Parts: sequence; C-alpha cells; structure tokens
Amino acid sequence: YASLTATYLPHKDNEEFVVGLTLNDGSSTNLKGGEYELSLSGEKSLPSIEQISLDDERLKNISFITNWSSYYVIKFSKSKKERLKLLFKSSTHGDGELNFAKKAKFTFENHTIQAMTFTGLPQ
Repeated sequence: YASLTATYLPHKDNEEFVVGLTLNDGSSTNLKGGEYELSLSGEKSLPSIEQISLDDERLKNISFITNWSSYYVIKFSKSKKERLKLLFKSSTHGDGELNFAKKAKFTFENHTIQAMTFTGLPQ
C-alpha cells in the first residue's frame, strides 16, 4: 500500500503543501521520479517539488510525522478555487485524492491543519 499525508500551508503567492509518502513494499518514495504524479484540482501545471529532511523546520508544527516516510514541500500555481483537491496517481500503488478548504475552521500559526491519509491498493 501507499500512505500519503498532506498539510495545506496557505500562501498569497502559491498553493503549498507538506506531503509525506510511505510505501510498504520498499519501492522508491521519490516524488520527483516518473512513477508518481501529483496534481491540484486536475490542473495541468507542474508542481515545484522539494524533498526535505526530518529535521526541517517546516515539519515542526505538523502533527503526523514518521521516521519511515519521505517528506516534500509541493508548490502549485495560485488557484482561485476555495476548495482544493490534491490528486495522487501511481501505476503501482493506485490513485487517491485529498480534499482541502482554503478557509479552515481551525488554524495554528497561519497553517491550516488538515492532514489526511490515503491508502491505495495496487491496481
């Protein structure tokens, strides 16, 4: 299975997420490779993907961090939509989606705390 967690970090210039990826079969968790595809609300723009270490400051306030996940900061072009859908596609692990609202009920230090987990099965 694949487990994908994401936390939306609102910015005025872009749509930014901290994404964690865990795979139980030992395959590569490199989101920059050709195996995985991430998109925002079905839009075709390619995201900026930066892999970060477990001691990165941006992980400090995120509640679900594990030592066996790989973490990335993913940036998409600014969207005018109030609801965002982060789409994950993998030919090996299946597809999934995580839904976010730009205006959440709960915020902490200007970060929207909305982490969800998708567990996909191989197709």
